[in-house]
Amino acid sequence: MGEIGDTGEAGGDILVLTPLGDRLCRMGYVGPGMIIGAPGGAGAPFGSGRPENTARLNDGVLNAVLAFLNESVPLFLKDGGIRKKSMELIQQRFPAFFRDGNGPARVLLAGKMLIAAGLAERKGACLPPVLKNWRALEALSREERRTFLIARAAAGMSLQPESAGEIIRTLLECLPEGRSCKVDNLLLLTRLLAGRACALSERAARRIITNLILLGELSAGTDGSAALPPGLRLPDPPPPADGPALTITPAGDIRCRPEFPLICDFALAAEPVRADILSTFRFSRNHFLSALEAGIAADAFFTILETRSGRPL
Repeated sequence: MGEIGDTGEAGGDILVLTPLGDRLCRMGYVGPGMIIGAPGGAGAPFGSGRPENTARLNDGVLNAVLAFLNESVPLFLKDGGIRKKSMELIQQRFPAFFRDGNGPARVLLAGKMLIAAGLAERKGACLPPVLKNWRALEALSREERRTFLIARAAAGMSLQPESAGEIIRTLLECLPEGRSCKVDNLLLLTRLLAGRACALSERAARRIITNLILLGELSAGTDGSAALPPGLRLPDPPPPADGPALTITPAGDIRCRPEFPLICDFALAAEPVRADILSTFRFSRNHFLSALEAGIAADAFFTILETRSGRPL
């Protein structure tokens, strides 16, 4: 094709649009439908409704991750792998990560994401949080948080988060919901979306697609295909239901619904029990004292509980 140029590099070909190709794209003659196929084309539908994998980077998961990191659990072996007992604890706390058999790979990806995003730094066997960056993340909107973290998780440090976020956002918007596409076609589309400003090798594009599958942003088929899971474009979190976003059970457990936002003061003072569709925490003396050491005001945690639950303690 005269409108698509390619140049060689050690890691493989790089595809960039020439000015003519860019013009044809704007005119509608070249577009994602030519690469992945129209919604009515080949490829089996992937069912309907919300995807079963609930391990997406929502605020409930983020609160639990911050609470977990603040426990200073020894995580790493000398070779960089995760300790067996630590992996078992993570599986207990974050069961949605493990439902499809890819839990260990997803945990390693989450660790790389946290480091790339500046939210944690490795110190020996532990991965303590960088609190100033967590508070900066809290100040963003819910969608800004997701875009930033997905970009860091999918592309790592190879691209600036703004560029990676735009590429991934556009890629997911191009895909017809629930319709399978060949991974090779997705690789080509990802590289074309990157454009001249940040040209991607096939290897880099494949890493992005693989990580988007681990993140639950894409579903993998058994025939080498991938798809945007049905229901992924539904609001996340879903519209608030009746009642408070946070409830306290008679046993003292603190349950947070999907609309409960990332609140660092809450996460630092609560013990994470289970992060799933509903995230469960409990009040712990050790966690509360740790939060005080981190500079949280003594009444901040209880004010959050009262405000979010709508009842006095």
